Amino acid sequence: MSTDGPARRGLVLVALVALAALVLGVGVLVVRTAYDARERSVPAAEPTPQVPPDLRLVARFELDEAPGATVLVDRVGGLRGRIGADVVTDGRRHTHPWVEPHSGVFPEHTSVVPAGRRLHRLLNPGRGSFSVTIRYRTRHRFGNIAQKGQGEARGGYWKLENPERAPRCMFRGADGRTRTGYLEGFEAGARLSPGWHTLTCVRTPEWVQMWVDGQPQPRAYGPTGVIRNREPLSFAGKSSCDAVRVTCDYFSGRIAWIEFRRD
Repeated sequence: MSTDGPARRGLVLVALVALAALVLGVGVLVVRTAYDARERSVPAAEPTPQVPPDLRLVARFELDEAPGATVLVDRVGGLRGRIGADVVTDGRRHTHPWVEPHSGVFPEHTSVVPAGRRLHRLLNPGRGSFSVTIRYRTRHRFGNIAQKGQGEARGGYWKLENPERAPRCMFRGADGRTRTGYLEGFEAGARLSPGWHTLTCVRTPEWVQMWVDGQPQPRAYGPTGVIRNREPLSFAGKSSCDAVRVTCDYFSGRIAWIEFRRD
């Protein structure tokens, strides 16, 4: 019996399989090439800088003091302060326990760097550009996280606060001109999750803007004049309050570190 028929059919089958593979490969190559070309044709979005490149680091609080520490240390600018007795230190972060809003005055809830020439020179923005960046977390919806000065302070002031877990930063000049960096969509109910977040607030002579975890938020245009006060720097609440005429606005949560830059 001749085997030419089966052999011929086998060769034909092999040829068809090879042809199908070739067609499939060419198709994949065409699709991939078209995709690559399309990707190359769309320019990558330029990242929005969080901090103007000419700003220099002037102070950084690592907040890694050991348990029971009482001294707040800035390892860049040489600032020193007092850690509130109610603040929990564990070598990695500062934890500010829960305080019911408007429930009274608890001065040991805050940490304070006292007023002084070095503090004012480093953390008063003056007329120029200034930024504050902080790593923190909270599940609460209230409180001032950090500030130098407060309402009615002569010379203006700045603060970073946490109303309804929609953070914002406010800069007010000595002449009352004010601009606020805020969370996009806060009016429609946008809020941050209770986890860790990194906020950067920048004030320049022309605008104020906040970044949340690297994402730019709306920019508020307009000058804020000169900010140059003689007030202390405080974390997690106001340094001067009576809970009657002046609210204390205590922040409850954790702060991992905070740094400051200026021109």
